[in-house]
Formats: sequence, C-alpha cells, structure tokens
Amino acid sequence: MSGSRDKDWRAFAEERLDKVSEWANEEQTKLGAIVPFFQMLGYDAANQRTFRAEAAAGIAQVSGGRADFAIYNAEGQPLIVVECKSSDVALDRHASQLARYMQSEAMKPASLGILTNGLEFEFYERKKSGPISDTPFLTLKLGNIRAGEMDADDEGFLSALNETE
Repeated sequence: MSGSRDKDWRAFAEERLDKVSEWANEEQTKLGAIVPFFQMLGYDAANQRTFRAEAAAGIAQVSGGRADFAIYNAEGQPLIVVECKSSDVALDRHASQLARYMQSEAMKPASLGILTNGLEFEFYERKKSGPISDTPFLTLKLGNIRAGEMDADDEGFLSALNETE
C-alpha cells in the first residue's frame, strides 16, 4: 500500500483518540470509534444487507443472542462477526462471548471475529469450521497507529477486509 494510506490511518486514529472522552458507554463507543473504523475500511454502515447491527446469532442465553455487528457478503452469508465493548473495558475477558457468537449456526460461516473497545481491535480467525483461535492473530491499537507503528502487512490486511464482498 502507499504511504498515503498510512497517513489516512494515522489521521483516523488521531481524530478518534481526540474524541475518546466523549465515549461514556458502549453505544457511544460504537458510534464514535467502531462504526467509523468500518467506514474507513469501506463499508457502508447504513446498508443493513451487508453491515448489520444487532445481528441475530441464534443464542438466546447470550446477551439476547445478538452480535453487535456482522458483515455479510452479497449472498447473505456472514463473513465477519464483531463484538463491541465500551472504551473503558479491557478486552481480555470477552473473547469467549465472541467465540460463542461465532459458533452459533447463524454465524458459523464467518471466518473472522473482531473484539473491540474502539481503542483496540483484536482479530480472531476460525480454522475451517471449528472454533475461533484462543488468541488474536492481530491486535491493532489506535495509540500505536497514531504513533506510526502500523506496518505495511497490517495495512494490507485491513485493505483486504473489504475485498471479501
């Protein structure tokens, strides 16, 4: 990717971090950081065919059985499941919730899970049709991106996320 894309991610991180004090809860974190992250990737958050909020995961006993967001392909198959937390919540205890959503029948086709609090984005992959990995294969932190610590491989990965449509 070109250096200009890196500058865009740095500017994005700077803008989000300047507004973190406005995120008092999970919903404000979603609107202030998480939805803009996916818009930066090229997703249209208003298109509920491909970017669904409160996507039914079919698990009644888990927070209403709905993933915060799911991204679908044109055929209606889930590609990415997103579990969000408030910006003041550490992510280390919440991967199991994402894993349960991804193991549901409705979300089983998704190969990527993202756990985020708007400041950190942890990326988990599913190996074939099994469970997601126990640890993220990539963690991106807005503070590191702002500091210019995002490498070309990370940028390439983010660029490829919207090429799955």
